[in-house]
Amino acid sequence: MKEAFDQIHADEELKERTKQFLAEKTDGYRKKKVRSYRTWIPAAACLVIFLIAGGYWSFFLPTAAIQIEVNPSLEMEVNRFGRVLSLEGKNEDGEKLAGELNLRFLSYDEAVDRILENDQIAALLNQNEILSLVVIGENKQSQDIMAFVEELEQTQHNIDCCHATESEAHEAEEAGLGYGKYRAYLELKKLDPDVTTEEVANMTMSELYERIRELEASSGTQTDTQTSTGTETGGGGGHHHHGHRNDE
Repeated sequence: MKEAFDQIHADEELKERTKQFLAEKTDGYRKKKVRSYRTWIPAAACLVIFLIAGGYWSFFLPTAAIQIEVNPSLEMEVNRFGRVLSLEGKNEDGEKLAGELNLRFLSYDEAVDRILENDQIAALLNQNEILSLVVIGENKQSQDIMAFVEELEQTQHNIDCCHATESEAHEAEEAGLGYGKYRAYLELKKLDPDVTTEEVANMTMSELYERIRELEASSGTQTDTQTSTGTETGGGGGHHHHGHRNDE
């Protein structure tokens, strides 16, 4: 019996050791789970940083541009959310005006409205100067912006609008001109081969169109397509026409 009880005692010790062993294993398993969970924390942090950085990059990436030329020449870059990222003066008058306007992060339509309401721009339009609005881009957003500026052309005084691809805008930039003025320059050059981009850069849009009309009248020719509201200029892939001009 003593041997039997001793065996039972031995079994109890075995059970106790087994319990301790299992407890140790269970704790170890839990610790491993905790350690495994903790290894996800840096990965999750990296993912959050990546998403934030991606959103930041997306917000500050220009996806379209709007050029505004009357004599001050401006270019506005717009992001995919329709917000203004930058406003750059493309000539001396434009640089001065851009420094006076604070349009960053406004929606592009509000920014354009503010430019048109600017005292200097409004005064020029009241003097029958022509303002050129050019939308640069080749995506759905540029089409939406184009629809907006076309509506302005129908409702505002002395506004022309047209569309340009990035390559067309780059060609104009290499000539030292905004795209609206560059198109007028190409039309003028057909009538006056000696005209230079330097001459055109110092002319207003209305002066350019007036020069074109004078040369057309003296030569008995006209541009490729002429409407009752104005003269369409050739060259490039977008449409371009004079709108609501009191001097015609």
